[in-house]
Amino acid sequence: VHRSDYLQSYLLNHHGGGYTGLKPHPNPWAAAFSELERDPDAWILGYRIPTVREATAIDGPIGRDVHRHYTSLIGTGGMIARAYSQLTFEWTREAHRRLDYYGELLARTPGDAFGGNTGYPLPWTTLGSQILEPLCLKYLPHVRQNPAVKPQLWGHR
Repeated sequence: VHRSDYLQSYLLNHHGGGYTGLKPHPNPWAAAFSELERDPDAWILGYRIPTVREATAIDGPIGRDVHRHYTSLIGTGGMIARAYSQLTFEWTREAHRRLDYYGELLARTPGDAFGGNTGYPLPWTTLGSQILEPLCLKYLPHVRQNPAVKPQLWGHR
């Protein structure tokens, strides 16, 4: 999961385009790509986080802000982004910082597919939503929502 989250930040930053995990998508994305292309102020487009319970858990004021404004944020399961935006750049930079910080621990205790094995040092959302959601708050004028990119959020494990 963390490899996928890192690749998501890296590919969207360096190449842009659409990104999704291995979840079914009931809607085509062509109109969403066109929407982002027509809006020069848009850096990233995704689906609205469905419930406050699905917003990431972060301690402190940032976590409270994420939960207070979750309806303005986007989920990580499907999105389209412009390459080299400040948001994707900061997402990738922070993912690198966290991987550097945890590198020695990760070398000692590599994770299984879901990071659920004993001793694995990274919580589930460390490289994905814990970085992306606060950045969406920071750059909210450049974030767009479109329900067409929302994947089926159940039955994919």
